[in-house]
Amino acid sequence: MEMLYTLNSMFKLKVYILFFLSLFATSQEDLDFKYIETYEKNIKDQLISEYKLLHDKWLLEKPVKSAKPVKDIWQKENEYLDILNIWEKEYLEILNIWKDNPPSRISRITKQKLDIRIGCDDVVYYEYVCYSVEDEAINLSNGKKIGITRDFMRENFENISIFVISESSAYSSREQISYSRIPTNYLISNKEELFKLGDIRHQSFRKPIFSVIPQYPRRALERGVMGYVIVEFKITETGIVENPEVIEGFCSYNDPYDPDTEFFPCSMFNSASTRAALLLEYNPLIFDGQAVSVHGERYRFSYAIAD
Repeated sequence: MEMLYTLNSMFKLKVYILFFLSLFATSQEDLDFKYIETYEKNIKDQLISEYKLLHDKWLLEKPVKSAKPVKDIWQKENEYLDILNIWEKEYLEILNIWKDNPPSRISRITKQKLDIRIGCDDVVYYEYVCYSVEDEAINLSNGKKIGITRDFMRENFENISIFVISESSAYSSREQISYSRIPTNYLISNKEELFKLGDIRHQSFRKPIFSVIPQYPRRALERGVMGYVIVEFKITETGIVENPEVIEGFCSYNDPYDPDTEFFPCSMFNSASTRAALLLEYNPLIFDGQAVSVHGERYRFSYAIAD
């Protein structure tokens, strides 16, 4: 599902960015941006170096084999061999437990600011994005676009910044130190507010810390109608939901979780979904050490009738 971003300039003091785009589900709690790196190599070197310290210390803590049991003069040979087998087995069990528990991975949530250049004649590099006057859109390096009108962009250009936020990790894999970097989402900031654009490559949603099952509409239940609704809303600095709006509602007479199910537009589940959305709770998003509101978050409510 790909939707176009739209922006308008109804308010001059505050920049309100409206967009319709699938968001990325994240299980991260408070994002700590004290560790801000610009280039991936710096992040990688830092994490690998830090992880090696833990890993080397872990290697030094390898369990030491206890002293070999001494044969009692009254023991028969087969009895002594049984004791030796138990001694070997116990050590191997301890060793295996140790091998299966290397240090936990070290992760950093990193934020990289991307410069916005006017004009897209050149190749879009990772360090920046470009704004196409012809297309009236910001072009991202992965080929996706964020629609912004030319007049709005011209008026608010100095206030608009775009960031990519990623999770970088160092960890042990088959006794080798590995590194991974997972893009999580894009953000647009404008001095006072923060707008989450989501990972444009994925079609999933941020996970709330508290959710409810919406009340199934009686009319839909009596008719055997199933379906789903996607609600878009604002998450405040405290993690509660405000201003939920239905952006997509579809019905079907088949399982809504089945990818082969065919849907038709309907509004039968809209009211129940917006009421349930107001009860969602999220971990606040921390940006530069401060809790900020996030606009454009989405949640999908599915309605299915059990067999």
